[in-house]
Amino acid sequence: MILGAALFLVFSMILWFFGTVSFYGLAKLFGGSGDFQGLLRGNAYAAVPMVLFTIPVVGIPISLWSAYLFVVNVRENLSLSTAAAAATVMLPVVITVFLTVLLWAEIIAALFGAS
Repeated sequence: MILGAALFLVFSMILWFFGTVSFYGLAKLFGGSGDFQGLLRGNAYAAVPMVLFTIPVVGIPISLWSAYLFVVNVRENLSLSTAAAAATVMLPVVITVFLTVLLWAEIIAALFGAS
């Protein structure tokens, strides 16, 4: 139990850091200007509501609220328009979903012998 909690904490911090790196890199591609430290700090605050994500009734609204907070954080810390900030936040999500679907398609094809 303690090992699982410790691994969750370590994984969450790694995900927080690399998520911020991806936001920062994409924002720079969209012409953003600002500091990494402010974005990192804002992403930590924006992720706090995700603690409630596992509660079935509030999971989706909490996710949407957290996504909104990420967009506002990127917009304010990196001086982007709302549309560019939303693209910065959503692009990694879309890429992750696409790669996950692709991976599962490969796994299912391998399991059921599709060629």
